[in-house]
Amino acid sequence: MFYDMVGDDSDDEDDDGDDSSSGEDNIVDEDSASLASGEDFTVPRYAPDTPIKKYTGHRSSDTIKGVGFFGPRSEYVVSGSDDSRAFMWDRDTGRLVRVLEGHETVVNCVVGHPHLPVLATSGIDVVTKIWEPTETTLDEGEVMKRHKRMNAIARANKLRLQEEGSGARGTCSIQ
Repeated sequence: MFYDMVGDDSDDEDDDGDDSSSGEDNIVDEDSASLASGEDFTVPRYAPDTPIKKYTGHRSSDTIKGVGFFGPRSEYVVSGSDDSRAFMWDRDTGRLVRVLEGHETVVNCVVGHPHLPVLATSGIDVVTKIWEPTETTLDEGEVMKRHKRMNAIARANKLRLQEEGSGARGTCSIQ
């Protein structure tokens, strides 16, 4: 059940003083709701156990991590990790595209700038880091080396989660 939060009529001049109203005027149907302008809109329903995408490789068993979208068209998903790194996935494919390393401890927050290609990361340590792209062009060998390292990090995190008995917590789900 959803509640219409348009306003409270208790201070209206034509109030007859009767407080016995059931409040039913403020309750709207679960499938639609009434806006102040009188328009109808559909309230989206989400299936809590049916995410449309899953992003794996990070570790989240010690603290809660924020998950966000990043990029001019929100084409990436970003999150922190217990392993002192920040992770970035391709939103559409779920492929891990970048691992940012540089914190000493758990990274809880990864937030993108609304207009610039800049990320801020923070966690349990006392440092907030600002990340921006470099103009360095990598050769194919360096790209492969980075991909192998990212895959190794993701596998190590998965194994550690399984050892800790909290494998389900290492997945970001977008619904």
